[in-house]
Amino acid sequence: MKNMKKEGLIGLIAIVIGASMLFFGDFFAMLQENTPWFFMMVIMIVCTIAVALWQYIPLKWLPVIIIAIVAISLGGLYLVPEDSVDYVQNQIMLPVMIVAWLILMFVGVRYQRKHNRSKVFRWQSRLLRMGNKNIMEEIDYYNSQPFTFQGFMDLPKLTDENLRLVCTNKAEAIPDEGFVPSYEFDIYRDSERVGDIRLHIGYHEGIYYSGHIDCVINEAHRGKGYAVRAIRLLAPVAQHHGMEKLLITSEDGNMSSYRVCEKLGARFIRKTELPHWHDIYEEGHLYMNIFEWDLRNYENRQNNARRNSTVQQPSVRV
Repeated sequence: MKNMKKEGLIGLIAIVIGASMLFFGDFFAMLQENTPWFFMMVIMIVCTIAVALWQYIPLKWLPVIIIAIVAISLGGLYLVPEDSVDYVQNQIMLPVMIVAWLILMFVGVRYQRKHNRSKVFRWQSRLLRMGNKNIMEEIDYYNSQPFTFQGFMDLPKLTDENLRLVCTNKAEAIPDEGFVPSYEFDIYRDSERVGDIRLHIGYHEGIYYSGHIDCVINEAHRGKGYAVRAIRLLAPVAQHHGMEKLLITSEDGNMSSYRVCEKLGARFIRKTELPHWHDIYEEGHLYMNIFEWDLRNYENRQNNARRNSTVQQPSVRV
């Protein structure tokens, strides 16, 4: 939040500086006399602001880029001799400014994708989701769900007949990167490792798209119901942290994951487009299916099943 306010303020100051240099003095009048130069500079500034607001380039670069554009424009208008203004502006400086701007945009995008691809500010996400009010409301709804985290729990034995989970890591939260705390497990059938699974604790906008549970079953062991059983073993861990609803997502077209959610009794919410800032989008996926697994309903079904399986012995008189 502090970074958001700081960088947002820097961007606002840059816009004010750029606007002031445009509209004060005779600079604006001179630009109007050089229409191609004027429109190209305005287009560059507007595009730069838009690209920065959508976080394809670092927002802190915005003032530098705008000041550079305006400075090059000033140089083209004030420093070039009058008898060669048209030639220098249109044949030399305008192409140089365009190429320099494109190079700077390319470098900024590369930098952002490498260093800050998970850093998404709340206000920017609102802009990206402005076209779909239902998704905005759903994300706000899940972000308001109760949970508690005062440290990782001492895990009980998580077993289901011959299937068991072995904790391999407890990953701390990284708020600046949008990562919540998580438990990581290997899945074993008897003594053989058949896959791995991860449970994320808490709610975050990124979780809406990626889900609370990541489960990967080794290819040789797929189709045997291990994913469903392993996910069910995570229920007491999530309930320990006060979580009542878990989001489970699957890539569009992944029918095996879709069937896992159905077998769990998870409720299908929607198919949604992935935002460009999400890691899953960068892996090449465009759409996700969103499911909700209500742990309260699951626990009630388990209790009913246990009661129904209890066989009452008839009383026998001796």
